[in-house]
Amino acid sequence: MRFCFDQSARARSRSRESQRSFDRDQKPEPLLGPNLASSPASSSGTVPDSVHIPELHVLYASPLDHRTPQLNIQSELELLSKALEHASCPPNIRVGVASTKTLAQLFTRARDRQLGTPGGSRPVILHLSAHVTTGSNVLGPCLVLENSYGGPHLLHRQQLEELLVASGDTPSGTNRHQLDGLPLVFLNSCWSERVAEAFVEAGCRHVIATRGYISDGASKAFAQEFYFALGSQHTILSSWQRARQVLSLDPNPQIAANAELFVLFGQPSARSTRLDMRDSPGPLRERSWSNLQVSPYSGSCSSWQPNSSDHLPPKIEDFIGRSSVLCEILRNLDAVAGGNAGSGNGRRAVVVSGVAGQGKSAVAVELAHFSTAPGRMFLQGIIFVCLQGEPEVSRVLEVLESALQAATSRAFAVEGHRPSSPPGPQQTTNFGDACKRLKQGFQHLDRQSGRAHLLIVDDGMGVLAQSPEVWNLFGILLEAAPRLCLAAFSRVQLYESLGDCKCVNFELPPLSIVEAAELFLLRVHRPLRQADFCEPPTVSNERSKAADVAVMDIGAPLSKADALRRLAAHPVLLSLGGNPAQVRAAGGRVTPELRSLYDLHGIGRTGGASPVQHASGAAALSWPMSEDVPQGIPLSRAMSVDEAALP
Repeated sequence: MRFCFDQSARARSRSRESQRSFDRDQKPEPLLGPNLASSPASSSGTVPDSVHIPELHVLYASPLDHRTPQLNIQSELELLSKALEHASCPPNIRVGVASTKTLAQLFTRARDRQLGTPGGSRPVILHLSAHVTTGSNVLGPCLVLENSYGGPHLLHRQQLEELLVASGDTPSGTNRHQLDGLPLVFLNSCWSERVAEAFVEAGCRHVIATRGYISDGASKAFAQEFYFALGSQHTILSSWQRARQVLSLDPNPQIAANAELFVLFGQPSARSTRLDMRDSPGPLRERSWSNLQVSPYSGSCSSWQPNSSDHLPPKIEDFIGRSSVLCEILRNLDAVAGGNAGSGNGRRAVVVSGVAGQGKSAVAVELAHFSTAPGRMFLQGIIFVCLQGEPEVSRVLEVLESALQAATSRAFAVEGHRPSSPPGPQQTTNFGDACKRLKQGFQHLDRQSGRAHLLIVDDGMGVLAQSPEVWNLFGILLEAAPRLCLAAFSRVQLYESLGDCKCVNFELPPLSIVEAAELFLLRVHRPLRQADFCEPPTVSNERSKAADVAVMDIGAPLSKADALRRLAAHPVLLSLGGNPAQVRAAGGRVTPELRSLYDLHGIGRTGGASPVQHASGAAALSWPMSEDVPQGIPLSRAMSVDEAALP
């Protein structure tokens, strides 16, 4: 029997007839409690000795698409782990990217787990963080998953149902209509109620979902309280009720209003297990993060630490666009990293070029952070090299050796053992000796770590184009380390092959007019008003200019949509040519003392693309999206979105 535990939802529920209101006189059984189906408790409430520790599988999808904000999965993992830790429960968490492949594997494993039999495997709790489409679509809402190189892939509800059914086929051809090893699914997405129905109909015992737009703060607060209660051995129903109650009492009225949007489907007679601290070796605070594991690109599991990206440069504030560029880079490197992009021409070297201020360094940093996220192509495998200053070969060698030493230390720290011959720092004697050490070091890293690495070179020196020796050195490194890939960022195209490796060149296009307008709005220091789009009168002295500022400051601030529409046609923004550096600089000059945006006219005449190039910049680097994501479908998921009102 299926139940919707939210009494207020009965009139609006689109669930099947078998779903009816919960009988509150019937006591629900705990999920994180004894397995009552196989080892019933006595009347006195004695807990059986046979227990199972469930695995919390966190699958997330945050694809490279201009319509989907990137999820802060690092923050979400820390929140879940701390919630369980505060409940004195060892966080047994596994992390991976949500794709059709990982979901199918998880469903299959859940079907095969016999919880009531001796030696049965651990049950699985699925925490799925993703966007959901909410537009009018004959196929209904869709989960936005990721493909193998980080692009978006829509999974319609009918396809999800087929995936759930396919994983349940038995050799005899009959369908086992019970996800025995999947007692709980938490759909941490907006508008996920109809998606939850597919899990319910496939036999999932409990599903938490939402029936509307959920703010970032509400989503985090609910998940934190729910997993704290669950880890404290409360029942699923009790944990859900407590999380909703705490949310409804939040001092922020916008967060409190979201409490009623979280719904729970399930069975009062669900099988259950208990987290048992008797199986926890050592103090929890010393081992909690060591239990947080991640499914890397190859599909196996390895330990993962919360500071896995600390060695990278910090992410660029107000990074806008570039999804197509990042996706094309990863698509070309996909085969080497173990993916299945299907191109058949797995490349190992890409070069991204562009004029000054076009955002090459920002793209390099974003590529590094995206690729090293849990479950992605180069997990724990990013080597970031920033070359600045005069183009000196000795400086390049020094930076490369330092980066290699740090990468080697990280790689073997993750694997839990020391390298057999660690490449310690050495004084550079000559170019030949340094090349030999680098070759041996990268070869050792490739062989011992067993994972793909991406060497990102942000060439602010211009040395890659000026020094054939340095360029050939990278060819030697690629030859010595078969799993090593290179992404170079240069002001000029570099077509010469690196040994046998062809260099795939991409020219970084200017921002589209909409992207430029969005970036401009993020950098201004005051609201935009009607007066900003009117040419101010000519002034002859500071007194009259100050008077103009006072008069023009009276108008009401424009809405974000209106400001974007007006900016897209403003001559000031067009003159910047989509150059991110110039757009940032222009936005920073919009202060309370500025009378109108027309006072900025002419600041963009020092470089960048022409207005014609700017308008067509978005098409400069094509990205086939029609196969996975139809255009015009609005997406919804509020995690890590800056929801502050635009000034």
